[in-house]
Amino acid sequence: MIAEHLEIKTQRGSVEAVLRPPKPSKAMLIGLSLLVLVSFALPLSILFIEQLDIGFGYLLTIAIFLGTAIYFLRKLLWAFWGREVFTIEGNEVRHFFDYGLFRDGSRVLKSKLVKVGYAEMEKPDQVSFIAEENPAEDTSCYLVIVADSEIIRSHNPTTFGHVNKLSKMLQRND
Repeated sequence: MIAEHLEIKTQRGSVEAVLRPPKPSKAMLIGLSLLVLVSFALPLSILFIEQLDIGFGYLLTIAIFLGTAIYFLRKLLWAFWGREVFTIEGNEVRHFFDYGLFRDGSRVLKSKLVKVGYAEMEKPDQVSFIAEENPAEDTSCYLVIVADSEIIRSHNPTTFGHVNKLSKMLQRND
């Protein structure tokens, strides 16, 4: 699945690239919502049973159900508000996942030279840079940011046209 779009913003020497995942179907959203609701409600409903001896087994069950609920809630938030953000400002690259209510996977790289590249869907670990012979604009690929020897590869695929546009924006911003 290709990211719906790559939004690029420039502000005072910084470039922000935002990848949004494709929107899931209504059935998927309803299913995730029900899983979150059941995972939270089921262990709590057991509390209303009369003469309940709360022991280790019950506490373990609550922990498992709440862990499952948090996992499904995270997936639901990603489906509604998820976005992957790359911010390139001077010699600093910031990357994080925004779930709407919280951020996760924050990473900051400092480098004298920041390059934008791409990785083909079939070879996600092989980084290529924009050259004279490039893939077609609508070819699916991953966005790759290289700062010195460290690499950040997007988790959401996009098109080569979007990667090329970001690369040109960075060159103009230098």
